[in-house]
Amino acid sequence: MDKVVIDKDLLNSIFSYSDGELYWKKQISSKCVIGKKAGTCNKKSNRVYIGIYGKYYLRSRLVYIMHFGKIENEIDHINRNCTDDRIENLRDVSDRVNTINRECVENNKRGLPNCVYYDASNKKNHYYVRARVDGKKKIIGWATTPELATELYNRYFQI
Repeated sequence: MDKVVIDKDLLNSIFSYSDGELYWKKQISSKCVIGKKAGTCNKKSNRVYIGIYGKYYLRSRLVYIMHFGKIENEIDHINRNCTDDRIENLRDVSDRVNTINRECVENNKRGLPNCVYYDASNKKNHYYVRARVDGKKKIIGWATTPELATELYNRYFQI
């Protein structure tokens, strides 16, 4: 088969969109059932992938292309929920902005904000702000409370 160009028109002819989900509108393989949800959730990444003509795509990217035609950078989930592919939750952003919005796994356990970490070994300032700057991890500063650390983070990135 010739190389298939995934564009807005093709996607809108294959799928219908409703509240972050894609449904088969056209049968392009024996596995497609018209009217059924398209895609499979990858348990490791917790992302939905959809196969089109032998190649797999992230559902979030397909939804974005269906609505806006092309992607310039990366697709970011505004609410940080990778399974929420509603168009109002998706935005095309640079790698830096996407990294800033990425929720740090360690912080989930303590309920800390993005890129604020707890360090019990530091007697005075228990919280520090770390972010990826120009592809390298960098400690931006230390604080006595998570709120002060968050303020430091926001000032550094001018949020």
